[in-house]
Formats: sequence, structure tokens, C-alpha cells
Amino acid sequence: MLRAGTVVAVAALAGPVSAVPAAAATVPNPLVVVYMENQSLSTVIGTGQSAVMPYLNSLWGSASTEQFTDYYAVAHPSFPNYAAMASGETQMEGDAVTPGQFSGQTVWDQLQAAGVSWGVYQEAVPTACYAGTYHNDTTVSDGPYKIGHNPAVPFAGVYDNSSECQKVQPFTGLNSMGLPAVSFVTPNLCDDMHGLPATNSYATTYAPCTQSTNAIRTRGDSWLAKYVPQWTAAGADVLITFDEGSGTAGCCGASGGGQIYGVLTGPGVTGGANATPMNQYSILAGIEDAYGLPLLGNAATASPVILPGSTTAANPVITITTPASNATVSGTLTVSGTAADAAGISQVQVSVDGGTPVTATGTTA
Repeated sequence: MLRAGTVVAVAALAGPVSAVPAAAATVPNPLVVVYMENQSLSTVIGTGQSAVMPYLNSLWGSASTEQFTDYYAVAHPSFPNYAAMASGETQMEGDAVTPGQFSGQTVWDQLQAAGVSWGVYQEAVPTACYAGTYHNDTTVSDGPYKIGHNPAVPFAGVYDNSSECQKVQPFTGLNSMGLPAVSFVTPNLCDDMHGLPATNSYATTYAPCTQSTNAIRTRGDSWLAKYVPQWTAAGADVLITFDEGSGTAGCCGASGGGQIYGVLTGPGVTGGANATPMNQYSILAGIEDAYGLPLLGNAATASPVILPGSTTAANPVITITTPASNATVSGTLTVSGTAADAAGISQVQVSVDGGTPVTATGTTA
């Protein structure tokens, strides 16, 4: 059993080098991740806010939920925080994204390849695999859709693969009694607390939908209070968080998108405050950790959200000492580093430029 020591692998490929843990675990309960919009932790649970957002405040104060008390967005504006959860990278510092724009691998690709059921549900989109960047829904959900809040369609691996893209569905496609193993839900721009400028005529059409008002915060809170209990009653564990807050506070000493609300609720959850420093990469790491998937991008160094039922308690700590991080290499090379985990590590794999992982060899500590 390799617990810590020198890891060596030889490859004759070229490209960036990364290391991932090889593990196998299960999550017996379905997981639903819900992203709300543009509220700092202090705005949600601040003085007087229990009257504005009673449901979110009740979850934060409950002995049966897990509250992430040191949890942060990774960037501004919205999309980088959705991309972080899906791919381990922010991809861009903006919201003007298009379908299939990014080529990087996502957790949706990983789940698909592993045979794990999943779905991304976008309120206010008219069809599955919707290619539009914006849609006003005045008939079903009473609010607009924006592609910058979609963690799947902007990635070519999803958009160009019909079997994956058809799993990016309207919110009405989410069946509480038949949930996939992993679901991601984005409410429309009014139900997620984002809102519209007061000068936008649709703010009146969808009222209440004026941004930065208590009325839209109450609307979003009521939306959660309607749907989250349906999912937990069906046996799902639900992670509720926000894309970003205000300011530049971030996890682990780095700048980010502000401190935000994060709660895990459901039948499998052990209640209590979790003060582990985390961010959106932690959600990705938790899903990958639970299903024994390679850790994408910054998920490799994030403290994971430990999902109920996961047999893997935490990600191993893997450090590559040579070549340097993000170095571009060519020819035959030696990759050296260390790996350690409190539960022990049975295997370490090294991949080059996304190639086939190679099992490393080494010595125990």
C-alpha cells in the first residue's frame, strides 16, 4: 500500500502533465446541485434577512444540514463559477459564451464515460440542447434563460455529442421520482435571484424580477422552498449555493468572487458546520471523488465536498515535483512526485496531455 513516497512514471508523449487519484466509490443517494445568483453569505443570512429568505435561513440554522462556513466563489462574473464546477477551470473572465466554445473535458463527459446517470436542467429553455444564448419564457417559468448560467452547453464535449447534449434539458424534464445520480439545476434569471435592471421592461413583465431587491430574493427563496423538499423527499441530497457574491475574497488566501452561502441537505446528510475552506472546485472534486473519477484542473488541489455515502473520505494529496507544474514537455520523460492520504493510497496514475493514465511506481514512507 503506497502511503507517501516517490512516484515515477515514464512516458513518450508530449504536453502538460497532471496526476490523478485512482479510486472507486459510490454515492447511494442522488445529488442535486442548485446554483442561485449574486448574493454574498452576509446578504443571505445577515441581520433581518430571515424575514426575506426564511427557507435559506432555516436550512442554515438546522441541525440536520451541513453548512459550509468558509466557502467562496472563484471569480467574477457568473460563468467562470459555473465552468469551475464543471471543468476545474474558469475558462474565461466573462459571460459572453456560445455553445461548444470550450474544448476542455467536463464532469459531464466523465460521468457519461463512467456510465453514471446525470442531467443538467435549465429553467426557461424551450428545448433540450438549446443552442440560443438567451430566451424569454413568458409562458412556463415566467423568467429568462441565459447561457452564461449553463455549465454544459458551452463545452464542445457536450454540445457536439448528441447523447450528452440531450441531457441538458428544460427544468420541466426533471422528474423528482426518477432523478439521475447527479443533477445540476439553474433557475431562470428571476427565480435564481439574479434579476433584471429596473429599466428592462421584462422586469415588470416578470415582476418581481428587479435585481438587487429583497423582492427578488424572496422570490428565489420561495422557489427553493417549493422544489428542494420534493427532491429530498424523493431521497436526494441537495447542495444549494450561489455563483458569486460581492468583493474579491477567495478560498485559501487567493482572490475570488466573494464568500457565499453553501448548504447540503437531504436524508444522507450529517448536520453541522463545516469550516473547511472550499469553493466551486470543491463541488467538482466531491463528485469526482465519490465516483472514482480523475480530478480535473483545480479540483486536484481543492478540499472536496464530501458527499453522503461516498466511500472515499477525501482526495489524496498529490504533488508533482518534476517537471514543473504546467510545463510543456516532449520526448521521453520522467515524472516524479509524492502522494499521501490518511486512508492510504493503493494506486497513483499519471497522464500526459489527457492521454491514457499510466500507473506509477514508488516506495512507501
